[in-house]
Amino acid sequence: MLLNNNPQLDTQRLSAKVRQRLDGLDEAPPWRGETLWQQSLEGQVVNLGSTRQCQLGRATDYASLLALPTPAFVEESCYYLLGQLPEYSQYHEHLATLLSGEEREKWLLSLAKQRDASQAALSTALPGLEKGLARARIKYLPKLGRVIRQAWSLLKLDDFRRRMQHFIHLQNARYDALLELHRQQAQTLAELQAAQGRLAAENAILTQRLSQQGAPTASAATSSSASHQVAASQQSLVMEDTEATPERDFYLALEARFRGSLSSIGELMKEHLPHLANTPPLHHGKALLDLGCGRGEWLALVEAEGYRAWGVDLNETNVKITRGRGLDVRYQDALTALAECDDDSLGMITSFHLIEHLSHQQLRTLLREALRALAPEGRLLLETPNPQNLLVGSCNFYLDPTHVRPIPPDFLQFLAEYSGFEHADIMPLHPVDPSLRLPDEGETSRRLNHYLYGPQDYAMLAVKAATTPPMDTEETHG
Repeated sequence: MLLNNNPQLDTQRLSAKVRQRLDGLDEAPPWRGETLWQQSLEGQVVNLGSTRQCQLGRATDYASLLALPTPAFVEESCYYLLGQLPEYSQYHEHLATLLSGEEREKWLLSLAKQRDASQAALSTALPGLEKGLARARIKYLPKLGRVIRQAWSLLKLDDFRRRMQHFIHLQNARYDALLELHRQQAQTLAELQAAQGRLAAENAILTQRLSQQGAPTASAATSSSASHQVAASQQSLVMEDTEATPERDFYLALEARFRGSLSSIGELMKEHLPHLANTPPLHHGKALLDLGCGRGEWLALVEAEGYRAWGVDLNETNVKITRGRGLDVRYQDALTALAECDDDSLGMITSFHLIEHLSHQQLRTLLREALRALAPEGRLLLETPNPQNLLVGSCNFYLDPTHVRPIPPDFLQFLAEYSGFEHADIMPLHPVDPSLRLPDEGETSRRLNHYLYGPQDYAMLAVKAATTPPMDTEETHG
């Protein structure tokens, strides 16, 4: 915008330049539209052509012409083959033909026939256009063209096969890299778990010895003569315990290393507390029996909820330590304890990581005896390692040499229902820490995460019917 008061604008100099430029121009060329306009005034029908504005020159050769969007392809094809833009009706007719599935090269051949029929002389040529049309004519010959198209399809198929082989090679390389990363992570995790287990085992042994030595030391304050007897008995107890520890406390140390501390296991077991509230016999005063109670983590949680509970275990050290915590624990075999229970006498039976130590016949005996001893609507809760996790089923399961075999969850569910329980539910538990999982960016990562970093344990919750059906009379085998 020009301002009169603009101090930077020299209007006189600008006017001189305009006059100089006008003086140097020739007469303006005639405008074709003026002639057409005059003819239309005389009553003649005049085709004024397309009023659309378009930007030509987007195609630089035959290949780029074929790659244009459909509207631009129609405009530039008509321009280079016919020498003019299509009329409005022709433009939309061409668009409809191409959008209906007509191949572009075949459509170009139809335009070329129109050009040859009109014998129009074009002022602008597109590089590679005539060669491309010649190839298209050969391609669409009635018989030879079909052969050429089939050969071309085979060549494209071979190229596709090479590209797929390259893609598979890249995927295999990525899979090998992921496996190597997983191996390194598993090795690091195993080293950390081993270090944690050693510390936990040492702590458990020290705690046990201190608890054994604490009572004599407290009673030593009663008299000076009794203190010598207590000191002597304490020394003999320590010597006896030192000699017996390698065998008697082997499983205690193994469990402390690979299972975890009392507090960590207790936190994990809290996920089963809602099952207590859903077990009617417990609310009617029936007791809970924990088979293979170990260090008593589950018994302590149950009693804290206000239910009666007792457990059995075959590890003397575990029994002694658990009794010291004020829990009702007996040194007894699990199957023997079940056999001594009266019919319909228990509200709930639980077992954590015990059934993988049993043979098949012992497991079936446990299920039958549990069904007999449970009161109607009582629950049986069994937790065991999950072999569907490949690391658990192929490696971690065998960290305990007393394990017999992994138990697939579907088989345990079938066995419970076959033994007479009304129904049994499987609950996957304890997936690997999400920070150790692979980035979930594709199908390969999702499958590896599912089979390697999925739930490490599972639990089965079976319910005894309100009206107990006849039990399996199969003979019990130890």
